[in-house]
Amino acid sequence: MTKQPWNKNKSIGQKIKSRREQLDLTQSDLARRLKIQQQRVRELEDTSKRPSAEMLLRISDALDTPMLYFLTDCELNNADEEVLLVKFRKLTPDRKKLAIEIIKLMAEHDPQNS
Repeated sequence: MTKQPWNKNKSIGQKIKSRREQLDLTQSDLARRLKIQQQRVRELEDTSKRPSAEMLLRISDALDTPMLYFLTDCELNNADEEVLLVKFRKLTPDRKKLAIEIIKLMAEHDPQNS
């Protein structure tokens, strides 16, 4: 995975565009990877509105980028948390254990909890 520029001053849309460009992908390329219309990619990049957690997971996968890169300085809302919980419940027991360990590590190293 390519090292990411962790720029907290960019919006999620700007981060999506920046990462897409780092990978030399066009909006059409990303749209194909996400199985959405190119217009939707343009909207994701140009708007300050945050995509749903599910879309952000898809973008993260399509751009081979940790979801945390896009969420830096962002708050999850209750709907996003529900989507993540539903996805967590679908994981295999081994994957659930891994997810729990990752969350524990993130919580232990969260600068806001210092």
